[in-house]
Amino acid sequence: MLVLREQPRQGDLRRRGVATVRVLNRSLERARALAERTSAEPGELAELPDALAEADIAVSATGAAGVLLTEALVRDAVGVRHRPLFVLDLAVPRDVEPAAGRLRGITLVDIDGLRASVAVRAAETAADIERAHMIVADEVRRFSIRRRAERLGPLFRALRERGDAAVDAELERFRSELAALEPQERDAVTALARGVVAKLLHEPIVRLKETPGTGTQDAYARALAELFGLELTAE
Repeated sequence: MLVLREQPRQGDLRRRGVATVRVLNRSLERARALAERTSAEPGELAELPDALAEADIAVSATGAAGVLLTEALVRDAVGVRHRPLFVLDLAVPRDVEPAAGRLRGITLVDIDGLRASVAVRAAETAADIERAHMIVADEVRRFSIRRRAERLGPLFRALRERGDAAVDAELERFRSELAALEPQERDAVTALARGVVAKLLHEPIVRLKETPGTGTQDAYARALAELFGLELTAE
């Protein structure tokens, strides 16, 4: 049984705010042996009621066959104190009577509670990891698309320039017909023509950017350049 009281002193556990550490055991010799290794104060189990009355934290991990801290014992300890007590029961079978955890001012955590907490955290952690994987995968995909777009930038620019040139040629061919229109109407016709060409080119450009595999992408790029009569270059 390990009982701790939080008051400012110095020592191994003191840096975390623990002042007095007492190790209680049925065998005083065993208590002394453990206390020497942990800079603690040894004691016998008979001192448990007084130790609980003074402690802020109690850790129980004995090999006792039955309950060591009964509800009545803990209630008596609470009755002479005016601050909460945290009890950690690490024994199997348990050292602390479960009813003690329902007393006012007592927080009881046992092995079953720790397992449940770990299971909840594990599920939450797994979900967080899965979300992180999805974020990373999405960012990798976006980065790959940007890299492909940069590599095939000259081809995409050439396609757009070819589209603009086709629009300019058609507008020039129908210049006399368009001359009768108001300036705003001519602008609308020009915008319409450029918009149609842009939409036609948009789909193949996006598909080419998203095509996985450099070899497949290069084959599609060569075919696209050949169909439009363009010279394929890559940055």
